[in-house]
Amino acid sequence: QNDSAVREHVSRSALAPHQLKCESSTSSKKSHLKPALAIESKKNVKPPFPINMTGYSGPARAYPSFTDPFPCTPTTAGPKGQNFLMRTDPASTGFLFQRPLKTGSTTLAGTVMRIAHRKAKVLLQNVTAPKNTTKEYCMHRSNHGTGVSYKYAERDRAKSFLFSIIRNPTKRSISQFFHFEVSVGQKEPTDKEFQNSMLGGMYRNYYIKDLSLKQARSTAGGDYTQEVKDIIDGYDFIGITERYDESLVVLKMLVGLDFEDILYVKERSEGMFSNGSGDRPCIYLVPSFITHGMKEFFDGTAWKNHVNGDIQLYQAAYRSLDLTIERLGKAEVQRQLEYFQKVNKWAQEQCDGFARSMCTESGEVVPHKERTCMIWGEGCSHACLDGLVIPRKDGDPI
Repeated sequence: QNDSAVREHVSRSALAPHQLKCESSTSSKKSHLKPALAIESKKNVKPPFPINMTGYSGPARAYPSFTDPFPCTPTTAGPKGQNFLMRTDPASTGFLFQRPLKTGSTTLAGTVMRIAHRKAKVLLQNVTAPKNTTKEYCMHRSNHGTGVSYKYAERDRAKSFLFSIIRNPTKRSISQFFHFEVSVGQKEPTDKEFQNSMLGGMYRNYYIKDLSLKQARSTAGGDYTQEVKDIIDGYDFIGITERYDESLVVLKMLVGLDFEDILYVKERSEGMFSNGSGDRPCIYLVPSFITHGMKEFFDGTAWKNHVNGDIQLYQAAYRSLDLTIERLGKAEVQRQLEYFQKVNKWAQEQCDGFARSMCTESGEVVPHKERTCMIWGEGCSHACLDGLVIPRKDGDPI
């Protein structure tokens, strides 16, 4: 089978439960695994898994605008072996993105790095950079890690802006399972494998553990009001993946960014090849699906208790986004959102086909010299986006 046939063969609409398997590519040029086998016509269940916001009265706040100067100092060299762009050591100052898994964070990390680069060109132009630092980027964080590991509880709030983005916890968990356990780990997505993984410690209140600024408990079930309040109060902003563009616009307004700063092109998604490691440098990201049995599991008490803290945090962040929009002015946020979506669509059209990541559409490794990414497979459209100037007439995009 050729690669285009394989991709068509496992399209989202065709995947069926229990029948997704992998075979090694026989091509000497590729070392990835690719989906194969015949697929049943049985439709998969794709419920929205809504989280009830009606009557929510838990922790929430309208995030204030960041009135201090944009937190930009030369980026210092990290521990040995760490790149300036993807450091994982603690930070007390800078533009700090706490980055959870499978929330659209790869695309947002590219935006963060672009902002750090664009701001540095203006704010650090006349600054003398100390030894072992670079003026190419403002100090920032955009790699994975926990709020505890980065020691964000000790940050200087006048010289740092700490933010994150979270997604519907159930949708995030499904995406994580298919990315890391099916696509990378080559696990077959049966109901049994799925449920055993979901009830493991990695998925239990993942956000509470990832975003907390102090060691958080991870007991299933119970009241997480205090942990949620501590997170909401400890961050300068938390966006919502399901409201991605809206969250970007609010971030822009809070920090005082330009529209050019937040332009983006989606980095990668299921149904594509992504970077792997070792003898599998390119990995096919198997599109996610759930069966009726999986849906019953997610509708059950065991799962809801397992992610109870994450559900509470999602409700708090969702409500906080609403409150922040009310403070900024609903009409003004809507005006800027419509403006941004228009110019970002234009930007995506301008940069269509520009990105060259670590893997081709057919799963072959792209040579380093041909890649356009800022690092690894991230920020791959940055050179195109940074070269754009939004065409305007009387202040409005053309």
